[in-house]
Amino acid sequence: PPHRSTRRGPSEKMQDGEDITRDSFEAAAAALEALLATAEFVAVDAEFTGIKLPGTVPQDHDSTQARYTKMRRVASEFSLVQLGICTFHRPPPGGAAAGSALQARPFNFFVRRAAPRGGDKVVLDCSTAEFLRGQGIDFNRWLDHSVPYRSTADAAAAAAAVRQRVAAQAEADAERRAQGRVFSPSRPAEAAFVNEAMERVAAWVARARTQHASGAPPEPLTLPECNGFLRKCLYAAIEHAHPPAAHKWLVTESLEGEGGGNKAVRLRVRPAEEAAAEPFSPAMHAEAQVAEKLSKLRESEGFLRVWRALVAAKVPVLVHNGLFDLLFLHDALIGPLPAPCTQFKAAVHAALPEVWDTKLLADQSGAYSDTALKPLYEACSAEAAADAAGDPNRPH
Repeated sequence: PPHRSTRRGPSEKMQDGEDITRDSFEAAAAALEALLATAEFVAVDAEFTGIKLPGTVPQDHDSTQARYTKMRRVASEFSLVQLGICTFHRPPPGGAAAGSALQARPFNFFVRRAAPRGGDKVVLDCSTAEFLRGQGIDFNRWLDHSVPYRSTADAAAAAAAVRQRVAAQAEADAERRAQGRVFSPSRPAEAAFVNEAMERVAAWVARARTQHASGAPPEPLTLPECNGFLRKCLYAAIEHAHPPAAHKWLVTESLEGEGGGNKAVRLRVRPAEEAAAEPFSPAMHAEAQVAEKLSKLRESEGFLRVWRALVAAKVPVLVHNGLFDLLFLHDALIGPLPAPCTQFKAAVHAALPEVWDTKLLADQSGAYSDTALKPLYEACSAEAAADAAGDPNRPH
């Protein structure tokens, strides 16, 4: 990870390197997924929009639950800014680097919640913002180009809501059809749009029927983009004029538009391998809608893809003074933090079975006078240099 916050003592400036944004996320995520499969371990470090609230300053007499309750308030109020993940690998045997130090491959992601649970708000502590700016954080870049994330719990709830909405709409459409009610345009401009579109559909269907019989289907017909109501009118008009039972070869579907929520209706000839299939039914249409909406939902999950890969890898995870990191990771990528500390610990260990905190290890070793990240790194680097030089009096 490129830098640390003041909660761990003096900090280095960000190292040179490309921060991962939405534009570079796909390639970076694929590379990280491949590396996680063979990593010896990974180091994780996060930066947040704040690390303190009134009444949350730790006290020596705090119980584990009391300390957790204070930190839970902080992690629930603030959010992630950056998340660094660094994989470590041993060089392959027989290679040029065999026997050398572990190979580190860092990934530094700008991240921001895709759909804040408390609404569209970001809580930013002024002192934290000042510190992060001093470390080179570009907040404009963070706001404009961050990789979105949502928690596993949020993603599951959003997927369930999609299925529920589509099912409710399908039920309403079925009731409407049973009662003989159909969507039809009520305004002159809407009627003109549908009539003009249906003239194009009739001409295309006539041509498609002939060409389909000869084994040379025509190019699909894409109608102009329109809103959801007009698409319903078009679907109803097409179904009435060209009943599915008599047009098993005909597929009607929606295509994404240029923006603003509009979509285009496209007609195409069913491929030969689908020729024996049932005509496109309302149930099939509902299934296609669910699939399309869930696909969009997965795209909005963004960094959740990386988290799932990390959890699936079951690789040891290293943090430094990392309780806040784990709290923020839980809130951002697992779900809202539970009130009991024991439930938090169980959830983290279920996701990351092996977590090592290098500050705790350094403290318990008794070998270092200062276990904040920077001085600890300098002390360990001095030991490594002395070992490499064969100095028998190296510091311990």
